[in-house]
Amino acid sequence: MLPGFGTQTVSPFPNPPEYATAYTSDRINNGSAPPPPHALTEFKVFGEEYRLGDDVIAPLKDANVEELYKNKNNWKEEMKKLNRSAICAFFDLVEILIRAPDHPLREEKMIDLHTIFINMHHLINEFRPVQARDSVRILQERQIEELGEICDNFRSYLSDGKEVIEDQFKLVTGKLPPPPQPSELSKWKIGVVGAEGTLYAGEVFTLQFTFGPQYPFNSPEVMFVGDTIPAHPHIYSNGHICLSILSDDWTPALSVQSVCLSILSMLSSSKEKKHPIDDAIYVRTCNKNPSKTRWWFHVNSLRVAIVGEGVIGLSTATAILDLAAKENVTAPDIQIFHHKPFEKILSRHIAGLFRIDSGSEINKKYGYDTFEKLATLWREYGGLSGVQLVSGHILSDSKPRLDSQRVAYGNLVYNYRDLTEPELFGPTSLFDLPRNTTTHGIHYTAYTSEGLRFCPFLKKELMAKGVRFIQRKIENLEDLGAEFDVVVNAAGLYGGVLAGDDAGNMTPIRGVLIRVDAPWQKHFLYRDFSTITIPVIDSVYMGTVKQEGAYGPPNVTFNDIQDITSRYVKLQPSFKRVHMLSSFVGYRPGRKQVRVEKQVREAHGMKRFTVVHNYGHGGNGFTLGYGSSVHAACLVLDLPLDDYKGIIPDPLPVNSTIGEWVHVLDD
Repeated sequence: MLPGFGTQTVSPFPNPPEYATAYTSDRINNGSAPPPPHALTEFKVFGEEYRLGDDVIAPLKDANVEELYKNKNNWKEEMKKLNRSAICAFFDLVEILIRAPDHPLREEKMIDLHTIFINMHHLINEFRPVQARDSVRILQERQIEELGEICDNFRSYLSDGKEVIEDQFKLVTGKLPPPPQPSELSKWKIGVVGAEGTLYAGEVFTLQFTFGPQYPFNSPEVMFVGDTIPAHPHIYSNGHICLSILSDDWTPALSVQSVCLSILSMLSSSKEKKHPIDDAIYVRTCNKNPSKTRWWFHVNSLRVAIVGEGVIGLSTATAILDLAAKENVTAPDIQIFHHKPFEKILSRHIAGLFRIDSGSEINKKYGYDTFEKLATLWREYGGLSGVQLVSGHILSDSKPRLDSQRVAYGNLVYNYRDLTEPELFGPTSLFDLPRNTTTHGIHYTAYTSEGLRFCPFLKKELMAKGVRFIQRKIENLEDLGAEFDVVVNAAGLYGGVLAGDDAGNMTPIRGVLIRVDAPWQKHFLYRDFSTITIPVIDSVYMGTVKQEGAYGPPNVTFNDIQDITSRYVKLQPSFKRVHMLSSFVGYRPGRKQVRVEKQVREAHGMKRFTVVHNYGHGGNGFTLGYGSSVHAACLVLDLPLDDYKGIIPDPLPVNSTIGEWVHVLDD
């Protein structure tokens, strides 16, 4: 703003002329308004005076000029004729000037040219009103089109406004249900209003609570009544509600308020307005008591939360979707929660060679299902999935330990056999072992599923199927139980703490892996299960240490690297020349057996939910992970467990004691 000048009001339109004040409605009505000013009929343009009554273009005859064109409607043809005539007259004049400049015809030709040019100029001037008329016509068409759009928009706004007004009148005129009468203390009617931002926003419904003589030990009969029954996949048209806390999952701790909140939450989470698909049959055949309605009719709305983005969490989500498709069950809504970036979790740094430590029957089942899945991925995607087919050898001075490998997975992998003496000993052997040693060996072919590639592949596939990933630390399962029907605990070493009853059964197993560049190494090689190399797609993993119960140091030390390399170089001297690409320390989730169990819990005294545990795989997460996840998926989807009869081990005793090692979880 300029100094010394205050704020001024500026109008986009000029003030009306002074005489306009003489034509107010009152003065016109009482006859005191002066006569309107005369319209101007004379005006000047560049000093020339014109009158409105004059012809815009004076005729040629008024200027005593011969009119050479007759068909004024075809001005283009006439203009062409005049142009040709002008050219001919010009050449005639040139010829006269060359042959006889003083000939009398010279003046005649000049007069002809003058007449032709005057006619051409006059013809052009006559066409200008036609051009102006066309321009005005086009301008008017555009204005009419714009005006039509404005009218259409106005009609749309008017229609929307009418709908809003009608909705407001509906809310204003709607009547709330009357309060309970003194004679109906055992039967309550409660009005509920749909939450804003949901499909039922602003809609008013009536819930009827009927309390029996055994209340609160038995659930009340709760149903929608009145003229308006919400259309919802869990609510029948007769008002019966499919909600587990109103039947099997009822607990005396639940209050009327918590039931109302659960029903409102159920309405708020709905994605479509429609009654259950069996509504017509149910209404004809159902029990009069709405508590007999069972929630398991509608597993299609199952909401599943998985805690853990490692190989077990990803495998669990994959198995759930695989089983849902196989059993023709509607896939549940799945969300996976994690609190660390992928680069910092154990699964990111694992080579994933298929090998089972313990040959229990349940582990064999898990191993078979995992091997079958890896084979499918290898056939369909090859190395793009992170799965690689590789052969190799395991050496040990303990023949019983090698025999246990045959029992655990010898009939699952390819080409499993014992190594021969020429392969073990002598100048042509693979290992140049002295003959006086008691070393034995086995050979087999199996798959690796390198975490660096395998886990991102699974995540990409899951995201394409609608699974959502949320970075959020989960402190207890009950927080998720309030939002989800099923919570899967796939939190690895943290799983025991998160479960709340199993921390003392978990043991950290500190391990170190070194990733090296050794492109010649095409076979895996183990020596007594702790000195190893595993080739993957573009590098080789070398390790390892297995420090059970250790909770530090949390980083790879110089001693770790010296220990691993010194042991392995004795086995393969060529590795003293390899280039180290990276190193990693991690804590395997040690447990006597993998925990795959189902529990029913209560979320903060308001809602029951299902917990499915899937953790405690030790160093076999990539080998047993998908198999145990199939078992967990059966528990999530409530499918038959016939394949697991007689092989499920007894649960370990409850042990919630948290050891000193728990601080490693926060690294």
